[in-house]
Amino acid sequence: MKVKKIGLGMISAALVLAAGCSFAHSSNTGGQEQSSSQQVELRFSWWGSQERHNRTLKVIELFEKKYPNIKITGEYSGNDGYNDKLAAQIAAGNAPDIMQIGGSFLGEYVTRNAILDLTPNVNSKELNTADFDKGILSSGSYNGKLYGISMGNNAWSLMLNTEMLKKAGIALPKENWTWDDFAKLTGEIASKLGKGYYGAFYDAGNSNYFDVFLKQRGKIMYKDGQIQFTKDDLTAWFNLWEDLRKKGAVTPPEVLASNPSTPDKSLLITGKVAIQMDASNLLTAYQKNTKDGLILLTVPSGDKGNGQFLRPAQFITAYSKTKHPKETVQFIDFYINDPEAGQILGNERGIPESSKIRELLKKDAGPVDLAMYDYSDKISKVGTGSFTELMPGFNEFGTLLKTTSEKISFEQATVPQAVDQLWDDIQKLLSKYKK
Repeated sequence: MKVKKIGLGMISAALVLAAGCSFAHSSNTGGQEQSSSQQVELRFSWWGSQERHNRTLKVIELFEKKYPNIKITGEYSGNDGYNDKLAAQIAAGNAPDIMQIGGSFLGEYVTRNAILDLTPNVNSKELNTADFDKGILSSGSYNGKLYGISMGNNAWSLMLNTEMLKKAGIALPKENWTWDDFAKLTGEIASKLGKGYYGAFYDAGNSNYFDVFLKQRGKIMYKDGQIQFTKDDLTAWFNLWEDLRKKGAVTPPEVLASNPSTPDKSLLITGKVAIQMDASNLLTAYQKNTKDGLILLTVPSGDKGNGQFLRPAQFITAYSKTKHPKETVQFIDFYINDPEAGQILGNERGIPESSKIRELLKKDAGPVDLAMYDYSDKISKVGTGSFTELMPGFNEFGTLLKTTSEKISFEQATVPQAVDQLWDDIQKLLSKYKK
């Protein structure tokens, strides 16, 4: 099996070399088809935890055993820096044949003509999506063409460390809780457990959280070329978190800056922070790293509901300039439909989209996996939001939101001052993407 992990230094050097080289690739509509006996080498890139790496490498090994003429080189890392690296590879014309891409990036790469249109493969049955939920499947489509297959679905959740509540002598929050309930709970946790303990992370810089918050106010982020929120929405968002910070209920900025929130290192699993927002499918990765019990809670509701919805976790896509489109699609189909592969992957990237794979996994599901299934079922029933289009440059918007939250939390700017500057920056961002 030809699998390797590429270090960041090696990646940087490779990108420099790639920038000075030319690459001959086939067009978006396909390249030369390979015979079953011809040796083919493909590259597959993804980000995630070590748990995700291990599972994905096992699937690659299984695929190579079934298709010995195809070798897969894995290029994997943590989330930090992954998208910058991928963007550089695409710009250099040397992107991996198969790519894991977050939902907020897919549209951007499609507009760059970097993603292979998979519609012909679905129509010709080379790529089987018959058992997929049509709503989630359509989330990977642009202008009527399919570019990405969801690797699983999940929902935004609040992961709660139940051991911290036990130590504080506090009962679990009620099912349909509000932001006032959230403020009370996080404040009590911090107060009863004392210095160095917090009810939740300070999450004013979380753009996905803000998207849910907008839906709780009866709004969406973007539609028909225009943002659909106002300065008042931004002000309400930052004031919510500032009230919590000033009361000591959430992590102060210096703690947030020095402590990662990844599943293997988060203060959630070390018992210092009780609540952390993340995708529900990551419960497995978090729970694996702590003996404390973790449960999934819905996001506190606003005036117009909880704003939650089922969403595609990530997409598996193909590079438009791959030299081997046939084998690339062959691997994607194997990844999403093969029963053995499905059992290896489990729910780590979200609940599988194939109904056949889901039913297979449910038979042997443990408590953590069942908790994720139950949460997904709950959100499908009680979620008041829906998956909607994100603004162009959403990830740049996320950076702006994070920078603004840091200015406010470090008291380098007041909320009104910071919102005024952020609003100007958003307009500049939108103008950059206008055609």
